[in-house]
Amino acid sequence: MEQALTLDPINEAAAAAVIRLLTGLGRRDEARLRAQHLNAHLASLDLEPTPETQAVLRQLRTCRRS
Repeated sequence: MEQALTLDPINEAAAAAVIRLLTGLGRRDEARLRAQHLNAHLASLDLEPTPETQAVLRQLRTCRRS
């Protein structure tokens, strides 16, 4: 998935999967960094994350508070 994101940094499905995996492994800082990169790439194209990606990002923010 990391290779896919290197080739296509706005591949939301791959980014969301990586964020979920990193969160599940307890690597929340890396997951947050990946989320920031995805949001920056999408914003540079004036795009919003899909509802599915937004759900993953909300889950990551919820983990931050825990």
